[in-house]
Amino acid sequence: MRSPAFALILTTTALALAEEKPTARVSWVRLPGAESCVDDASLRKSVTARLGRDPFVAAPTLAVEGTIAREPKRWIAKLWIRDADGKSLGERELTSEADTCASLGEAVSLALALAIDPDAAASPSPSPSPSPSPSPSPTPTPKPKPKPKPTPTPTPTPTPPPPTSLAAVMVRAVLSTSLLPKPAPGVALSFDPAFSHRFRAVFGAMYLPPQRTADGVAGISLTTLHSGTCGGTTGTLTVGVDLCVALHAGATHAAVHRLEPDRPGDRLWLGAAFGLRFRVRLAEALILDASVDGMVPLTRHRFRVTPAADDQEMFAQTFGLLAGVGLGWNLF
Repeated sequence: MRSPAFALILTTTALALAEEKPTARVSWVRLPGAESCVDDASLRKSVTARLGRDPFVAAPTLAVEGTIAREPKRWIAKLWIRDADGKSLGERELTSEADTCASLGEAVSLALALAIDPDAAASPSPSPSPSPSPSPSPTPTPKPKPKPKPTPTPTPTPTPPPPTSLAAVMVRAVLSTSLLPKPAPGVALSFDPAFSHRFRAVFGAMYLPPQRTADGVAGISLTTLHSGTCGGTTGTLTVGVDLCVALHAGATHAAVHRLEPDRPGDRLWLGAAFGLRFRVRLAEALILDASVDGMVPLTRHRFRVTPAADDQEMFAQTFGLLAGVGLGWNLF
């Protein structure tokens, strides 16, 4: 395992943000394979013991998110530190090649205590009061050997915080209901620039290929552009759930296979979407997500056959669902 000295993370930024008694909100996740490592409750208890007080109270001045995982030949823990406004203050990686995870848990506890309150965590514990000396004995006591002077440990240079990522690019396979005559598979692309570490905009496009009506007279397709926003509701930087809303604008296109269309060409289509997005970070920049949205057509087109005076309705758009699975390059 690396020397515990490198666990002194972000001391300069923590001192700048700390009040008289700094506090923190901690989210700690043990990834698959690391179930034997320190859990959230034990980590909080260890940090509280190091600081001599409970720093996990209301109105935190710091937000800490951490994960611990088992790799083929080592244990690895990562910590991300942010201030109360969500600004990134940096991150730290700790590793151990020991057989068990216990030693890495101690290093994480020390690193977290120093990130919250470096003064309190670095202060030595008070020495116990000396017990009364026994009455002197006539037998002379040998002189104790002088203790060797401790070698000072060099303080590592704080690592500067990483640059804030700006956007994500996603490709999704989608499946819609009620927007076309039949459940329609399709494809969607999106570009998601970030407002902050929790909120980002969403700009994209979606294409649902033609689906034939039940009588086979026409095939109807849908193409849209959309924009909206997503906000993190729960979870960590690794796993979480976002709430998203978006407005779609585009066109429906009906290709008539029999008879003659009386209004050929595309028709303007507007709709609104709202739903949830479940995300998992697979690697440093790779993200997998799954989404479920309710689609509300704001312009509801009706397609009919009028051979004479009688109208025969082929299809009418109604409220539907849009489900998708996406994979993208996550820069946020």
